[in-house]
Amino acid sequence: MGIGTASEDDILQATAKVFGVPATSVKVSDVKKDDGFNGTQIFYAALVQGKPFRCGMLSSFAGASVPKCVKPGEPLNM
Repeated sequence: MGIGTASEDDILQATAKVFGVPATSVKVSDVKKDDGFNGTQIFYAALVQGKPFRCGMLSSFAGASVPKCVKPGEPLNM
């Protein structure tokens, strides 16, 4: 994945891996990408087995970071 190239499927697969669930148990929505000097910050909402989370990850020429997810209302520090 290069800058700005993380697809919704890439995000879905990475999120499923973080939670240790099959990709069919994850729904991703409200994807927002912010291109910056060090890569693209990606923020999105995830529904994992019916539970809502806010997530973020970084995509760059070197690859993508592991998504960081928090419950709604908790701070998402990237």
